[in-house]
Amino acid sequence: MALSARNVLKGTVKEVKKGMVMAEVVIEIAPGVERLFHLLPQVL
Repeated sequence: MALSARNVLKGTVKEVKKGMVMAEVVIEIAPGVERLFHLLPQVL
């Protein structure tokens, strides 16, 4: 599945790393299934 700003995934935020340019967010969308997303820090 391609992900875009219109997708909605239910899950639990496991980790957030804020950088100067981008932020990394790890979300567990099912037991044992985690996804890493790169976001602009202004979104958080």
